[in-house]
Formats: sequence, C-alpha cells, structure tokens
Amino acid sequence: MSSTRNLSRLRENLIGLQTIVNREIVRVTRIWVQTLVPPVIQMTLYFMIFGSLIGSRVGQMGGYSYQAWVTNLPLQPLNLWRFYNQRARAELIIRELKYAYALGKIPTRDFQANEAFFQVVLLAYNLLNWFKRLCVPPHLQRATLQRLRQRLFVVPAQLVRPDGVPTLHLAPSYPWASDFMETLKRTRRLRPPF
Repeated sequence: MSSTRNLSRLRENLIGLQTIVNREIVRVTRIWVQTLVPPVIQMTLYFMIFGSLIGSRVGQMGGYSYQAWVTNLPLQPLNLWRFYNQRARAELIIRELKYAYALGKIPTRDFQANEAFFQVVLLAYNLLNWFKRLCVPPHLQRATLQRLRQRLFVVPAQLVRPDGVPTLHLAPSYPWASDFMETLKRTRRLRPPF
C-alpha cells in the first residue's frame, strides 16, 4: 500500500520537474539574447577590468596582504571585511565537513537514515570544536580534524601494564609529545558541568 503511494508521489514530482524544465527551455530559447548575453558581457568586463588592471596589484605588498571586493553593500570597510571574512570561514567549514567528516557522500537511499547520519556528523563536529576550545593548546585551537589526527589522535605509543596499571609510553621520536601532554593535562583539569 505504501509503495504504491510512494510511486504515485514520485510520478507527481517527476511530472512537476518535467513541466519546470520544459518551461525554462521554452523561455530561454524565446529570449536567449536577454538570458545569455548580459552574463557573458558582465563576466568579460570583470576579467578585463579587474583581471588585467587591478589583479596584478592585489596581493602581498610590504608584508601586508590585500584583497579587493566589488560590492553594493552599504557597509564601512571594516564591517565589509568582517562580513566577507565570515563567509570565507563558512566555506572552510563546509569543505572540512565535506572531506574530513565524509559529509560529501550520502550513505544510504533512505532520507531519515541520511538525516540521522548528517546530525551525527554535525554532533561530532561540534564535540571536536568544544574539545579544541577546552583541551588543546592555544596554537592548535583552529586546527582542522586532519591536523589534530596527525598530532594528537594517531600517536605512536606503546601500551604497557607495569604493576597492572595501564600506561602509555610515547615513542621518543614523536615530534608533538609536548602538545599531546599539554592536551592530556588540560583534559584532566576539566570538571563535569553537573
């Protein structure tokens, strides 16, 4: 019973999608000059003006890095920089979630299972961010998951049990032993909130 209902919903959605696609194709072919020419002209002017005239001047000058934005936002320069910098950070977060946390791959064909997977990944991301804020040394608090794996999570060590007490002996060649020990010390200082 539910499979026939799902099949009829799928047919309705496909009919709606086909209608939208057909209308857009007719609209674009009817007014193709107004649809395609303005973006091409705009992109060409952008590359000609900003690419050739300004592009060579933007970058590192005197030890400072410079950026150029073309915007119509009515903001002061500092607020404009903050706004665009915040957007750039969002792109970094999306990239990290997509590649480091495998959020770029949908694991199943079931929507609820995918939603649960998405929520678990976001929970893991938030837990790791709290771990970075509370436990890791300050110079690693903005580190990516890949860097934290390299320095703190995948540690060359040997688990031994002198007198029955489990003890972790770090390898002498481990270059980030001080970061690992500092993180361990800060983690032990944490107290439960309840």
